[in-house]
Amino acid sequence: MKNKKHIINFVSILIAIVSVIYFIYKCYNNKNEIAEGLSILKDKYWILIIEILLMFLNITLETCRWMVIDYKRSGKKSFKDNFFTITESILLSISTPLGIGEHIGKSRNSNNIKSSFLTSIIGSFIQTSVIILMGFIGFLFINYQYSNYVFAHTFITLLILSITAIIIYHFKKKTIRRILNEFSIKKISIIYFINISRYIIFAYQMYLMQTLSIDIFNIKIVSLILIYYLIITIIPSSGLADIGIRGSVAIAVIGDNINSWSGIAAILIWLINKIIPSIIGFQSIIFSVIKSSKNHLDSGIR
Repeated sequence: MKNKKHIINFVSILIAIVSVIYFIYKCYNNKNEIAEGLSILKDKYWILIIEILLMFLNITLETCRWMVIDYKRSGKKSFKDNFFTITESILLSISTPLGIGEHIGKSRNSNNIKSSFLTSIIGSFIQTSVIILMGFIGFLFINYQYSNYVFAHTFITLLILSITAIIIYHFKKKTIRRILNEFSIKKISIIYFINISRYIIFAYQMYLMQTLSIDIFNIKIVSLILIYYLIITIIPSSGLADIGIRGSVAIAVIGDNINSWSGIAAILIWLINKIIPSIIGFQSIIFSVIKSSKNHLDSGIR
């Protein structure tokens, strides 16, 4: 198990290094296109405002999704508390390997950490299935040259996810069964609806930043964005290394149809969706630590 972990970490680091080098190389060779994109974005500052508003809408939907997924534990808390739980999970996801911090952040304040952690993982499986489905839809609208490569890796990813699920289920039968019993058809339908809604928002964020216009609709760009999200989902990444991977994949997948601005656009979307919520999450953790210390001090004095 330790050897497998080391291999995964090594592959993740290797991919991150190669991606960063490729991204820097492409950006350097196309710096004029990037400068032009930044200039347009400066003039159309309202695009950033829309992107930030969409980010908050996405977090709101993710908060609702989490309250549905982990209803027995988080659903009884206020929307505000769950909102801060989500921002904390985003902060921890970018600072831990393979985004495992997301599940830690969501279960951190739960009255049953183990159950909330496993519930969060199940939620990620559902979310991944939506991304894969949308990726296949993207392939239906475009004859992409790397389709066989992506299909192969998608199959491998699904196989790994299935094996992982079987292993977890085997060793945690009672716990998993108890949690799975919480997922009724109605509940799963609601979760899928929210996931698809969030995906549409993510895709529109990327489309708006790629085209820098609300007047353009290009089905080919939309399809490539769906494929882009599929690829970054099946590529292992580690924390901040996600930046280089996203930028490189965006240039490789979408760049030929727009330009190297695609990579910068992908990173800007990442910064908006990750860094801003992470700042809120960091403040939330600090306040909770201060509050906990104060309560502990007050109880000690009494």
